[in-house]
Amino acid sequence: MTRELVQFSLMFQGNKPIAEYIRYARLMEKYDFDAFFVGDDVFYRSCWPILFAVAPHTSKLQIGPSATHPFCRHPAFTAGNIACLDELTQGRAVLGVCRGAFHEELGVRTPNPIVAVKETVDIVSRFLRGDKTEYKGMVFRISEGMTFRYEPYRREIPIFIGTWGRKLSQVAGQMKEVSEVRIDTLWNPSYLPVISKAIAYGARRAGRNPSDVRIAVGPQTSISRDREAARKCVRKTLPDYMSYPPFMVMASAVGVDSNEIDAVRQATRKNDYESAENLISDHTIDNFTASGTPEDIIRGAKIMIDHGASHISFCHPHGPNVQEAIHLIGREVIPSLKQ
Repeated sequence: MTRELVQFSLMFQGNKPIAEYIRYARLMEKYDFDAFFVGDDVFYRSCWPILFAVAPHTSKLQIGPSATHPFCRHPAFTAGNIACLDELTQGRAVLGVCRGAFHEELGVRTPNPIVAVKETVDIVSRFLRGDKTEYKGMVFRISEGMTFRYEPYRREIPIFIGTWGRKLSQVAGQMKEVSEVRIDTLWNPSYLPVISKAIAYGARRAGRNPSDVRIAVGPQTSISRDREAARKCVRKTLPDYMSYPPFMVMASAVGVDSNEIDAVRQATRKNDYESAENLISDHTIDNFTASGTPEDIIRGAKIMIDHGASHISFCHPHGPNVQEAIHLIGREVIPSLKQ
């Protein structure tokens, strides 16, 4: 993958007033960003109102959720939302789908989560195509004749799968509708071959070319002229991610001490985030976040690209000052990486 073809995007958490997202998207349009994403996290602002608010203020950015999930919203509603977003943006919508999190805390059952993700992609694609046949999945079912009562702007919309695991990466490789697998909270190239091999395995089983599926990385990002301020900022975002069980597999692959992860998890369970942040080692920050000066970010990004990443999505918090961070990435990081 030549660097000119690598994509660059920003992913935001739903923790800001909606007007701020509009301002940031307008600023991104001045630079060579490819996409604007918002997480679909239950305890923050819903991604869809934010995306619908931002869409009319953009003209070139791809826009979409990164990523939505099957269990709190039926895939038919996801299909409707992404179709409306595609209409608003005149063909710039992109859909991310993942297993999701915090279902247990909400009392939501999650049977066959990998199958549910696959069926979500199936159902969204089915509605966009206008397929009226009965759908009998293991998790979801749709009666015959059920489809949109309007003509969507496009019959196909780009779809990516967000995961840290091999099995879902294999499924993504098998699905012709999926064009990308995204690994969030990663800034170490040693885990990329794990995902790459899983995608290739699935793709070959389905008769696909593995190179048809791009690999994206979405590190927690904090950029500033002040390296220490940047690292202090990003440290606050890691405890919740380290609480996800799949994080352990990825952390083990890059040599993070399991005792550190256990201690952070125990602190977050007690809602003691100050202690959790202080328990996070510099090694963990180095491996899972793109944090520091523009030169630090450029150096790390070049390594990820050289090891197979074809899309870098810089995730929240972005930096002590988000507007400054967008300027730094747009003016310095992206131009340097595309040379």
